[in-house]
Amino acid sequence: MQRRAQAGAFLRPREQLWLLCTLIAIPSVLWGMWQVQRFTLSRTSAALSRAAGRPVTIESISATLEPGIALHGLRVGSELHVERADAVLEFAGLRPQLKGLRLTRPQLTFDLEKDRRRSTTSLLQGGQVGRRTRFLKRQPGRLPPISIHEGRVELKWKLGDVSLDLHSDDVHLLPQDDGYRFVTGKSDLRLGSMLLAELQSFAADLDPEHGFKPTRAALLAGEVRLATYPLALRVLKAHASRQGNTIELQLHARAPGSGKITLSGQIVEAPHAMASTEMHTIPRARDVLRASLEDVSLQSLAPLLSSMGVDVQKAKLLGTLTLSRMGKELQLDADLQIEGSALLHRRLAPHAVPLPRLKLELHLLRSPEGTWTLMDSRVALPKLALYAKGSFTPRTRRLSLALRLPPTGCQTTLTGLPEALVPSLRGMHLRGEFGATLDIDVDLADIKAGTVGFDLTPFTCKVLVDSPGAAVKKLIRGAPSQWIRLADGGRRQRQLGRRSRDFLPLHRISRHVRAAFVVAEDTHFYQHHGFALRQIKRALLHNLAQRRVERGASTISQQVVKNLFLNHERSVSRKLQEAVITWRLEQLTSKGRILELYLNLVEMGPGIYGVEQAARHYFGKSATALTPLQAVHLAALTPSPRRLGVATPDAAWMKRLQMLLRMMWRSGYLAPSRVRRYRPSALGLVKRASEK
Repeated sequence: MQRRAQAGAFLRPREQLWLLCTLIAIPSVLWGMWQVQRFTLSRTSAALSRAAGRPVTIESISATLEPGIALHGLRVGSELHVERADAVLEFAGLRPQLKGLRLTRPQLTFDLEKDRRRSTTSLLQGGQVGRRTRFLKRQPGRLPPISIHEGRVELKWKLGDVSLDLHSDDVHLLPQDDGYRFVTGKSDLRLGSMLLAELQSFAADLDPEHGFKPTRAALLAGEVRLATYPLALRVLKAHASRQGNTIELQLHARAPGSGKITLSGQIVEAPHAMASTEMHTIPRARDVLRASLEDVSLQSLAPLLSSMGVDVQKAKLLGTLTLSRMGKELQLDADLQIEGSALLHRRLAPHAVPLPRLKLELHLLRSPEGTWTLMDSRVALPKLALYAKGSFTPRTRRLSLALRLPPTGCQTTLTGLPEALVPSLRGMHLRGEFGATLDIDVDLADIKAGTVGFDLTPFTCKVLVDSPGAAVKKLIRGAPSQWIRLADGGRRQRQLGRRSRDFLPLHRISRHVRAAFVVAEDTHFYQHHGFALRQIKRALLHNLAQRRVERGASTISQQVVKNLFLNHERSVSRKLQEAVITWRLEQLTSKGRILELYLNLVEMGPGIYGVEQAARHYFGKSATALTPLQAVHLAALTPSPRRLGVATPDAAWMKRLQMLLRMMWRSGYLAPSRVRRYRPSALGLVKRASEK
């Protein structure tokens, strides 16, 4: 008790009063400071929200010694979060001015699809600047220095069902004497879960006086790795620099298989200046991008190109690609060589067609009006070259194309084709010269009304030695054989000689049968030399209109060659071989012999070959005694014998037969009295066991 009395006596009344006031004042001051900070946070957040056009929140605010203020936990909408933002101030009188801004660990997350109407510029510069937000002034015409440290950027762009995502870590923006330097650490670009590109380190110098456009850019360390399907590419070094409105590019990359790619060029951003002369106006500048390729493996493209019928598993690509732009005019020039590729498309050949070396020279121009022009381009094999030029106007959908094979030795042309493309011609030797042109001019809205021009000039080819695989000379008097398909799906060989039970010499076949097949299958059989050019042109336009091969325009001579030496596949390989062998057949064999062979080998039903078999099967009598109506019935079966041969004749079928009878009359093979309407019963078809 004595000690307490002494302690109380130690403080005098005045001191006790001051102590009491202090105990009351400190909480009041702290409460006041809290209220001031709360008011400051509220007013600052509101001002920044109006400036940014998005909700802005701040966790805390403090003063710094520079002098300045520090904003902690700054959030702008859902896109930008800054761990700390330091604003350095200087005072002109009583009004502060913003001297600099430092952002530490900012994180930008932006959905380009969701916020496509709100650009990054509006995010950083703000929507509306009110009177109260102008309290902090900056010097007119100049941005205060801004620095970013240890930032992170996440951008997302929705593409259909997947998203394109860009992630960049350790992002820095550092003030320089003449602008800013932008540096990133590891960055990656992904499409969904698939990695498209990975960048270890990248830097660029930015010019704030021209909208922060880059003046220089370079890959500082590491590499860019493109691993997207089906392409894989590694960029070893890249550099870009700006001089005025011109950007100079340099890029060195390594492709799979030790191939090298070099990209260089210039891009002019400002409108092209024009220099006038007395003669004409000359453009002064032009955008140019040039890529040099050296032993670039195409294996990564194999999955994509295999669906197009091209095998590039072992292929190498070398050459140059140049893309240039003059205003709205674009031009692509390519000088490429592909080694080790092969073609696998069933419309080309049944087996792979190796192409040891293929050269492509392409010159493609797009005019400001949108017209595409192909100028003097060339596709070349080691011994052959095909030249092409043409144009396409999207507005009118007009397409014109001219293909030209310059005069070339006949033997050079034959040996220049890949052997796998013309195996039946192996061993044939020719002399003379050969050239060809093909001109197509069509309106894609009405392709069948287009025009096709075809010319063989010169054509002086002569055969010195026939191919063992196409011994046409044996057809003159010999007994060839054909492979036929049986009704049960099997195959066997069938002889076409006078000793064969079903073989009929031409003079024993009814003249009505001969005439019916000629008018139905090859009206100008006796006038042409193996090829009906008018029908070929019509078939080409028809197939282009249908975008598939539906019509072949084969003559009787071509069908004989197809059945005796080749197969029934629809391919370029078969057509090439068929053309050469048909040309040789017409040289050595008479029209009568060709027609005789055709009438004895043509298919007219499941397992039914030749007019003699067909006459006995359908009418129970020999082909020597068929009536005109029965003859045109057999001829009408040839387009689809396995389907039509088992069908029951109806009114539409009889109308087709009547049309063939009229064609026989117009061609002079039939008297007018024989052309009349017939009922199906007039055919005299033999009832089969399945119909009884």
